[in-house]
Amino acid sequence: MRDWLLLAVIILVPRYYLWGTVPAGMHGDEGGFAGLGAQMFSAPLPLWSFGPQSLPNAHLWLYGAGLHVLGYDVWSARFVTSLFGVLQAFAVVDIARRTAGMAGAVTAALVTAIPLQLHFDRLAMCNVMTTATWALALWCVVRFPRHFGAAAAAGMLLALGWYGYQASRIAPLIAAVALLPLLLRATTRRSTLRLTAAGLIGFAVVIAPLAFGFYQQPQALFGRVRDTAWLQQSGAAWPMLTAHLRATGSALLGLRYDSSGGFFPFDIPLVPIGLIAIPAVGLFACREATLRWCLSAWIVVVLAGNVLRHNYYVYSPVLVCLAPALALAAAYSVRWLRWFAPLVAAAAIAQPLYAYFAAGTRAPVSEIVPMAQAALLRDMDGLQPVVIAGGVGCAHGMTAFALHGRTCISVSGELPQDSDAQLFILFPPFFRFDQALAHRGDLTLYQRQWNTMGIHIWSSIPLPQEPSAGAGQIRG
Repeated sequence: MRDWLLLAVIILVPRYYLWGTVPAGMHGDEGGFAGLGAQMFSAPLPLWSFGPQSLPNAHLWLYGAGLHVLGYDVWSARFVTSLFGVLQAFAVVDIARRTAGMAGAVTAALVTAIPLQLHFDRLAMCNVMTTATWALALWCVVRFPRHFGAAAAAGMLLALGWYGYQASRIAPLIAAVALLPLLLRATTRRSTLRLTAAGLIGFAVVIAPLAFGFYQQPQALFGRVRDTAWLQQSGAAWPMLTAHLRATGSALLGLRYDSSGGFFPFDIPLVPIGLIAIPAVGLFACREATLRWCLSAWIVVVLAGNVLRHNYYVYSPVLVCLAPALALAAAYSVRWLRWFAPLVAAAAIAQPLYAYFAAGTRAPVSEIVPMAQAALLRDMDGLQPVVIAGGVGCAHGMTAFALHGRTCISVSGELPQDSDAQLFILFPPFFRFDQALAHRGDLTLYQRQWNTMGIHIWSSIPLPQEPSAGAGQIRG
């Protein structure tokens, strides 16, 4: 009991310390996912349907459930994600405890607290939802070895991951590589085939609705992969490959920061400097060939997914899928390093962890304007239609979430004729509409400044005295 109390503290305290204020910045995809989740919960779409970026619609229902139970707020959707992060951490740590002892469990718990993992545990995105299914599937087969039901449950969990982030496509490959040592040994081949059959049955049962969706929309299976991979878009393959390899290697060594624009907006290494050495030692020290192959395949295919990204050299939503494997691999370093392993892990993560919480209390400059607009729309909840001219349009994720189903009109040319809108948000150079709006006696002009940008707001009711452009405050 005392062991688990210590492990629970290491897992839970970093994830819920300053909950609701870190990270202060909210990416547009968070608002988009949360808004779609609210729609999905109120009017569920079929399990085999797809939404933006070829993502299945089914997982959005979880965001909607969180909003329904906890209130219509981005933090509610974030809390749903955090539960998956916690489940994943406990699964990884329990695997480490059972296979590497208490020192290994503490090491794994510490590595799951790197800023990269903590940040995505706190975002309303589906990356951690997916890898949590991988970790839980592995926990099933470690906790109940050679058990038919556990193998079936593992297959079901791997299939469940397909309803979230596209990285789920690599999970069967990881599982197949992990089974190789068992299939090559005559003494374990028969039982492994039997258990694999159970896993495939479980996988088939859960994937069936989504498979029907892929049959109806075959482009959804690998569409996003083709859209984002430089293999499909670049004639200069080798120079781009070497550039991506160099950037990814630097990121793992803590020498290069994330470059994926807003997802990890901190000048903090994705993986703390020197930490990668502990998982590397662990992979060599791991006695169990199946686990070694599983973790090696997990790490390699995730890194390959990052390297193949076209738009970014280093992409944190992909690399976060690496964190559970790094944590578990690090646990096996205790075979050689003993209790020195968790001490090294603690020393490696301490400063980046402090830096993350220090930086996370401030909204990044790139997010201030959309967050301020979303806050204003939340404050003016009764007004509609809303007209937004320039700047952050109606389609932005945070804006769509804050609108909560209200009609919004984006304007890039002229104002709509005879508009009955009650709220107009004008960005430069659309202040030229002021003269036309001044003829409406029901509207009053207000001027706000969001970050360094001046904004004109015409409203049929008084705006709050304190502008919502305080930016970080968009809670309900």
